Amino acid sequence: MGDAQLPRENVYVCQDCGGYTVTVDVDKGFTPFMIQCLVNDDCKGWAYSSFYPKAPRPFHILAPEWEWYKPTGKDFIRLSSEMKEHINNGGLDIRARTDKKPIYHGQN
Repeated sequence: MGDAQLPRENVYVCQDCGGYTVTVDVDKGFTPFMIQCLVNDDCKGWAYSSFYPKAPRPFHILAPEWEWYKPTGKDFIRLSSEMKEHINNGGLDIRARTDKKPIYHGQN
């Protein structure tokens, strides 16, 4: 399977609990290198990016439960001024996975 056929999935690995926060991009933009762990509410650790591997997801890694998206409309209005600046500069925000179609490696 070529890169262009693989969704832009990433795995953030928590340095405290060892859990995986699996994400997929549904819009084009920039994502952070590290995020707060989203595996469970009890963990307050930081999870670090695996830099969008260009290979099929291993079987032990579950499908993405989170997605990176570009907020618009009411979603954008509700953001802090700092987050609005981040979005306006090409950044993305994270939310629970929806049925929005992912973007793929190599998509322009």
